[in-house]
Amino acid sequence: MTVSTEINHEEYVGNGVTSVFPYRFRILKASNMVVVSIAPNGTETTLILNTGFTVSGVGSYAGGNVTLPNPLPEGWGLTLTRVLPAIQETDLRNQGTFFAETHEDAFDYLTMLIQQVGSWFTLALRKPTFLSKFYDAKKNRIANLADPVSAQDAVTKGYADSVVQLNLNKTLRVPESFIEELPDKISRSGKLLAFNDQGRPIVVLPESGSAADVLVTLASIGGYSYLGELQSVADFIGFVKQDGARVNLKSWHKGWAATAEGKPVGGGSFIYRANVPKAKHNGGTHISPTVPWDGLQSSIAAYLTGAGETDPTGLGCWVRDYQCKVNLTWFGTRGDGATDDVASIQAFRDYLVSQPKKKKGYIPAGVYSHSSGPNWAVKGIHLVGDGKHNTILKCTASTRAFNIDASEYGQAVVYDVVVENLCIEGHVTCQNLLYVENTSHITMRNVNSREANPLTGTALKLLFTVASVFENFTCSINEQAMVSRPYYGIHLGVSPSRNLKSTCNQFKNAIIEGVNGTGIRLTSADLNMFTGGTSEANGLYGITLDSGSRMNTFMGMGLESNPTADILDGGTNTVIKQCYTGTAIILLNTSKRAQISGGLHERIETQTGCDSAEISNLTINYFKKGNGGYVDNGTATAWARIWDEILQAYVYPKKPRTAITVGATPFTYSNDSRGFESVLMVGGNVTQILFKRDADTANMGTSSGPIFLAPGDQLVISYSTAPVMSRIPMGENYT
Repeated sequence: MTVSTEINHEEYVGNGVTSVFPYRFRILKASNMVVVSIAPNGTETTLILNTGFTVSGVGSYAGGNVTLPNPLPEGWGLTLTRVLPAIQETDLRNQGTFFAETHEDAFDYLTMLIQQVGSWFTLALRKPTFLSKFYDAKKNRIANLADPVSAQDAVTKGYADSVVQLNLNKTLRVPESFIEELPDKISRSGKLLAFNDQGRPIVVLPESGSAADVLVTLASIGGYSYLGELQSVADFIGFVKQDGARVNLKSWHKGWAATAEGKPVGGGSFIYRANVPKAKHNGGTHISPTVPWDGLQSSIAAYLTGAGETDPTGLGCWVRDYQCKVNLTWFGTRGDGATDDVASIQAFRDYLVSQPKKKKGYIPAGVYSHSSGPNWAVKGIHLVGDGKHNTILKCTASTRAFNIDASEYGQAVVYDVVVENLCIEGHVTCQNLLYVENTSHITMRNVNSREANPLTGTALKLLFTVASVFENFTCSINEQAMVSRPYYGIHLGVSPSRNLKSTCNQFKNAIIEGVNGTGIRLTSADLNMFTGGTSEANGLYGITLDSGSRMNTFMGMGLESNPTADILDGGTNTVIKQCYTGTAIILLNTSKRAQISGGLHERIETQTGCDSAEISNLTINYFKKGNGGYVDNGTATAWARIWDEILQAYVYPKKPRTAITVGATPFTYSNDSRGFESVLMVGGNVTQILFKRDADTANMGTSSGPIFLAPGDQLVISYSTAPVMSRIPMGENYT
């Protein structure tokens, strides 16, 4: 026989009448039947065989009956389950007699054991699917849980009840089942709690001048103003109050009248926090009352770092109460253009970096001199000044005036640095006013730069800078006169630490005027776009691109008064659109597939080796300097709709006719150029001309005269006397 059903248990609900309960599965012994009764309150009782029940049908494949001595009461449950011991009692001997029934019983036993284990799994707390993130109790209680230990442990009812009761015992309660809520924060601010004649909570103003009025006033955010204020951070030394006490700091320095603005700076509201470690002292947002300071500028660096703390493991700090941007002056800057604020700038930077969510740093108007600047290559840092002519970071010694260099930290790339509304000033030996390396998604807005090394210095150097935006960047003698103008304005190139290009950056309204060498320099830079702005009156060039630069675009820019050339292009797929150039655009021998369209220009030149330039819809000789026009020595240059302002007419650039050396008959001539051309044949005795284009051949007879050839076309010329042949490059004036 076989085990033909998966049923291995039965479930019944009592009706107070029935005492016989059938089962539909095979049991081998009466002891294999386990009967459990379940009371309405959930109590389960395992019945004893031949006492609490009897069983019939043992061994039958169709099952049998379980009989109770009394009817099962109404509402009670009953389960009949086959439970087999996990043993194997069939003993098969080598070369013994084969009994099919013995084997079948053994296999049946194994199958029933599998069903038994499977049924146990159906009773387990399970996830609905392998991908499910929860266990489904199917509306059953989970009993006998231990009390929770970890935050994510399940909570028992007893534990929840005890926690709720504990919290409830700490609250002010009313006997009623409901009481109205208090008014909102604004309505109850500065008022006392009271109850009206109906017992409802209300807020009332304290009597003017009463003790309650004084206490409420002192507890307000500005309550410290009634108690006086500290004149400088030096007054915090030894100043300890109760936890939560407030005090106002008038100014960071006592000599605040000497600041650039002639008014107190760096002050604010502080709260004493008795449990804050004194090790958090930074002199700006956290001040320990046990850090000494003699008040001298020369010892500010030591004070900011907490040097000399007399209670280094102690607790209790004055913590600045602020909801605004972090202010540079909180860390003791003078901003007078003479005092070295390097220690304060470093402390300001370190606090910004220490915040889990990098805060915005505010640099008020002033000239903040510093001998060396920190590295700002930290994800999410955001610096904002009071304007590019008002907030000036003045570097007096370092070769990099403002540094964003991820390579110094061993990082492959740093993201999301924002700098806006300030000026970076260098000095005569400064190599880079703003140095940016290994960065992505940088944003610079309204940043001015000035003063650098006149022979090698750069205003803005970008090395492996990717997908960043630069708006209204300036380095201009017209913005402000410079004693030492940098040699380069903007330079995009390759990171020395990673050997990767600067790509996919956008420059909007950049103004580079009067640098000693080149305004905008691209060395191995791809897919950068310059929109608007200008690069003019520079010592040599407005814009230069080397052979490693590809797919860069210049749109709507004004370029003039650059003595050598406004644009010197040696790159690939450079696009120049709707610009004006007052000197010249020169496409070098490495320039490939440059596109110049629209705009007003003086002179456009393609040098020998320049390949497949496309020049269209523009004006030449616009400034009428006398040396304008066009010079085309490139290969396969395409010209279209070129207006000459002097001639007041469209002009059509042409290339000279050159001779073709005719070989032995039949002579094959191929147009190996990348442009169209006309071939002329004069004289001789031509017997046949075959025209070939790819696999197609046509017999042109013996006609002579101009024959138009596309790139790759061939002529096979048979003759008895050789003709004189020449070629005329053409097709540049496409329409």
